[in-house]
Amino acid sequence: MCEQTTEKVEAGEAASQTGGNGDGGALVRAEPSLAEIFNGASFEPQDLGQAYYLSKALANSQLLPPGIQTSADIFMVLLMANDLGLSPMAALRGIQFIEGSATMRADLMEAIIINHEACDYFRLVESTPEQAVYETKRAGSEPVTWTYTIEDAKQAGLVGRKNWGRYPKNMLRARCKSELARLVYPDVLMGFYTADEISTGVTDGDSPPIKVQAESIDPPAPREDEEAALDDVEAILEEVVEWED
Repeated sequence: MCEQTTEKVEAGEAASQTGGNGDGGALVRAEPSLAEIFNGASFEPQDLGQAYYLSKALANSQLLPPGIQTSADIFMVLLMANDLGLSPMAALRGIQFIEGSATMRADLMEAIIINHEACDYFRLVESTPEQAVYETKRAGSEPVTWTYTIEDAKQAGLVGRKNWGRYPKNMLRARCKSELARLVYPDVLMGFYTADEISTGVTDGDSPPIKVQAESIDPPAPREDEEAALDDVEAILEEVVEWED
């Protein structure tokens, strides 16, 4: 009796989950979970083919950052993300294109450095409307302290710019940490500058900003298994739309 009762309970639960009446009536298909839709797929591309398909999917979004407009632009950002050890979304949030140059937000530079094995620490020492001071220590090296003052900004002709007039502390911190990060960890940042630095013509001379030509990207030919996986996802998404309708 106990086994029969258990079987009936389990059958009833299964019927309720699928929308049935438990008596052999017509069943309504339950909406799948996100886990079922993606079937354990990673949110990060594993090779160039997956990166290309992810770029095509994201290109339809209306929420892309300024300067990133096509799947080729996104594909370029994903390649940079792979080199920098970033997730796709972190790269799309933090990498911008200014006049054909790839730039990076100062806070993303700091995050990359802090999470890199070469960095013992990277910390803010002082932040005022007059100056910003950061200190970092690379493994096996002595600590390095860097200061960027409002006088430095005036000499560079920055103080009259909109953000510098409204948020001097923020802008001083951004300049200070980006310069220190490139000075101590050039191999980690690979020549990236901030958008503010590029727009004001600041470079180190021997380390020009990264130039990109997104239109020249020749995407790799997808493998058969990738095409099949993409077809499966598209089919599932179509079913989800039908359920919502």
